[in-house]
Amino acid sequence: MNQPIFSIALACGILLAPAGNTEAASDEVFFIDKVYPLMKEKCLACHGDRPDKIKGGYDMRTHAGMLAGGDSKKAAIVKGKPDLSPFFISVTWKDEDLQMPPKENDRLTEEQLAIFREWIERGAPWSDPSAKRQVAWGDVSEDGMVVKTRGGLDDSWTYRRYAIDGLWAYQPIAKIRPAGNAAHPVDAFINERIREAGIRSAPRAEKLDLLRRATFGLTGLPPSPAEVIAFLEDKRPNAFDAVIDRLLAS
Repeated sequence: MNQPIFSIALACGILLAPAGNTEAASDEVFFIDKVYPLMKEKCLACHGDRPDKIKGGYDMRTHAGMLAGGDSKKAAIVKGKPDLSPFFISVTWKDEDLQMPPKENDRLTEEQLAIFREWIERGAPWSDPSAKRQVAWGDVSEDGMVVKTRGGLDDSWTYRRYAIDGLWAYQPIAKIRPAGNAAHPVDAFINERIREAGIRSAPRAEKLDLLRRATFGLTGLPPSPAEVIAFLEDKRPNAFDAVIDRLLAS
């Protein structure tokens, strides 16, 4: 075989091969992150959590069971066609004879219905919820980022996604100038939040109050009489800084 042609063919094979895997992974993530938690919240109490009391004969613990339906012997899901799937019709409450979940307060929201609709449109892909899947920490999708944690009670928590805007540690570093003329930048930020909240800050503490607060906070004990006298007689601008240094070093 001509070497350049072989190389091109090999390269194309390498480039094209992951495409199917990427789609499969996307379906797996969608099922684990979106579909299964919704099933667990809204369906499995009656259709899987207690195998000895499966209502209507509809067992949702397995893919085959969920597709097959229950006692009606009619397929519950028509892959790719949610509006023809009895399961989806039942959760929309459009069929007066079959409305699930049966309690009005448990009805699915529009967002939750959209999850089941997309899942069926995708062909109702399934992944074993008990299997530990591999997820790249830092993986980003439209639903947010997967953040490495110590793990949750189940995969829906371990691999949950967080809105990137809410992850302060992942934000780019920026130099922000606080408003106001506070003696310290931290005070300026605090003062700004106080103004936003519409409250007033406490009056400036007396020297003795500062000494007691710092000493109790850092040692758990009150200042000694000698420490009180020394601080009250210290007229230096950085007298309190010296107290903090002394307490931290103690």
